[in-house]
Amino acid sequence: MAATHIHVIINVIIWYFLFFIVNMLKIDTIIIGLNNAVNGLYFILGGFIFDIDHIFYYVLTTKPLNFANIKQRMEVDFEEENPHPYIFHSIEFIILSLVISSTNDDIVFQLLISGWILHMITDSIYYIRHYKSFRPWVPYFSLAYLIYTSSFHNNEVQK
Repeated sequence: MAATHIHVIINVIIWYFLFFIVNMLKIDTIIIGLNNAVNGLYFILGGFIFDIDHIFYYVLTTKPLNFANIKQRMEVDFEEENPHPYIFHSIEFIILSLVISSTNDDIVFQLLISGWILHMITDSIYYIRHYKSFRPWVPYFSLAYLIYTSSFHNNEVQK
């Protein structure tokens, strides 16, 4: 089984475990709202839906564009530890999402973002455990940093 499949399975197990614990202990919580099955599904969906940025990246950068090429690139990049900037994986997106979810009462949005944050935590734990380092991905978690270093590099090259 590929490492990416194991990673997805681990995420799902953690989400279901958290959902089970909240319901088993009858925790009445507004913060994560996992007190019914529909809310649990929104939480789990939040852990997956924002991963669509991986697809965006590969669709925009794979030539010729076809499913086999995209799948091959994803597998090679993962195995070779090739990080890429993904918009929904950025610290800016996470902070913006937290601000928006804390300023509105939409439980669905809050559950989606909670699921996504748990996904990012499990991603981070997985990277540190599997690769013995988080360093290759740190610069890719900030779009502002990438834009700054890219423009800085371009200015230095032009001089």
